[in-house]
Amino acid sequence: MYNEGMIKLAVQEEINKKVVEVKDIENHRKNVIIYRVREKNSKNVSKQREHDAEFVKDLLDGIFNIDIQDGDIEKMYRLGQWKEDKARPLLVGFKQYEHKEQIMSSL
Repeated sequence: MYNEGMIKLAVQEEINKKVVEVKDIENHRKNVIIYRVREKNSKNVSKQREHDAEFVKDLLDGIFNIDIQDGDIEKMYRLGQWKEDKARPLLVGFKQYEHKEQIMSSL
């Protein structure tokens, strides 16, 4: 027969998997991916990130009338490998889902 400890372990593993999955979904809910944003061709990564941050702030303020502070953006980075002739998508992760919701409802 099955050992009670093994059954508890199997159940706990499944619960942990589900918790991780729910957290991933929650984190992705706050992300926006922006395509066709020109990349600053620079070897200095901090200048590239600065350029991307400035673009996002200008876009949100100028187009969507959303005032974003530095603390409102949790993460921002390019997706994929750099190629000279192609702009990589820009992932922007907000701290609060409401910011993404404002953007999406304004589209």
